[in-house]
Amino acid sequence: MERVEQPQISAVLPTLGRPTLVHAVESALQQEGVRVEAVVSVDGDKDLARSVRTQLPSECDVVWTGGAGLNAARNLGIRESTQTWVGLLDDDDTWDPRKTVTQLAMVNEGESDVLLASAVRTVPEAGPGQVRPKRGPRPGEPVADYLFRRRSLTDFKNGLMPSTWLAPRPLFVENPFDEADFSRHDDWAWLVTTQARHPFEVRLALEPLVLYRVLGADSASRKTKARASRAWIGSMDEYISPAARVDFMLTAVNFLALSSGGRAEAWTAFREALPSVRPQNSLAALAAMYRMARGQRPPR
Repeated sequence: MERVEQPQISAVLPTLGRPTLVHAVESALQQEGVRVEAVVSVDGDKDLARSVRTQLPSECDVVWTGGAGLNAARNLGIRESTQTWVGLLDDDDTWDPRKTVTQLAMVNEGESDVLLASAVRTVPEAGPGQVRPKRGPRPGEPVADYLFRRRSLTDFKNGLMPSTWLAPRPLFVENPFDEADFSRHDDWAWLVTTQARHPFEVRLALEPLVLYRVLGADSASRKTKARASRAWIGSMDEYISPAARVDFMLTAVNFLALSSGGRAEAWTAFREALPSVRPQNSLAALAAMYRMARGQRPPR
């Protein structure tokens, strides 16, 4: 396929300077059918940025935040980008060579209120990887319902990994990531709150176009994540449906707590959600009860 003369895509790569960055950058620059502007945003000082600069191709732009955090690095990279479309890429993930052309084929000329994503092929620390998610958002389905509702036994595995995102630059520029307090749910928070302020459609290619590295977590980390997740979903009531909140409590919070041995946290989440359970939450409630019944008992 013939390559166009000028870049159309900016790839924004926030980084702490991990060794995997080089492969991530190469995957962005080797996209078929388009030239890509690679903007590497170093979450560190000028010395770290200089060190990173020496490892990268000369055509890369390198900026640095002074250590302001991942979201600050993302926002800086987006501001420094110059192209019509911006794609996010974590420094330990890689793009398939046909990622951008495959996604852009899903857009009609002139469309701007759209965010493109794709499935990923996971690369775990141990064991086989998998392709996920198995479906994209349905027409008119709010992103929060897509992410959190459980309408089937596999719906809870829905996801929109940031390294798959490709969107018109103004969508990111006008809706920056929150730099105040980074959490594991910042990507979900951006999707949910931005769609509420600036309605956009999510279109997802089911072909795995990103290799997504999955890092393990110890039980103490999962217990902390369960508490933080419970607090976070409580702060999202303005943006999500009651059914989505209940399903999140019964799936994500419950699972994280039980997988860490945090029985009290799991039962607290279950009891908090129970008064709001409706027929549409039945699958999530049954799954939570099944997990807790497997040797788990309410704490005294």
